[in-house]
Amino acid sequence: MMRSRPVVGVVVAAVMVSMVVSPVAIEASAASQADSGAAALQAGDIFFCEWSHYDTDPGWDHVALYIGNGSIVEATPAGRGVVRIVNVSYLAPYAEAIRYGRVVSANASQREAAVAFALSQLGKPYQYLNFLRPMINRSKDASADATAWYCTELVWAAYHHQGIDLDLRGAPRGPVMPSEICWDDDVEMYEGHLLN
Repeated sequence: MMRSRPVVGVVVAAVMVSMVVSPVAIEASAASQADSGAAALQAGDIFFCEWSHYDTDPGWDHVALYIGNGSIVEATPAGRGVVRIVNVSYLAPYAEAIRYGRVVSANASQREAAVAFALSQLGKPYQYLNFLRPMINRSKDASADATAWYCTELVWAAYHHQGIDLDLRGAPRGPVMPSEICWDDDVEMYEGHLLN
């Protein structure tokens, strides 16, 4: 009897394909933004998304950095790399919940510098090795010269450059997960979900 063996490449490819989302612009009225707490957003805030179809970590599955004026910067797969999304509400069809957190240990100039760092990374590819990092024990790379990013690593690096380590574990190796940023003492989560 022949035993079938799982093919890691197929599993990784299936996971990456399941993460692919297409931007969809959804107009949000000023009233609905004020009701949801979006009016309180500041540049440098962190969006936490819970996808209905993908789970890397219990709770939050994706993070993005709010850059102001209704825009976010995020690292996404499928060849889009690090992109600027003009309307944050594009996330609505894909997420079960979106909340935001603020890096309370950062002052205004550190938040602005974190945004500038993330914007300087536009166009770099997605870091697919995130899924394999725990197995290969790769060190985290916060360098502006990093060749690729995954979502949480980009946000972590943006603040790491400001002297703020958002990795709850503070480990020099392995991935930074969304929940580690969420639970870090430097981040204050806001109770109101941006989506209901």
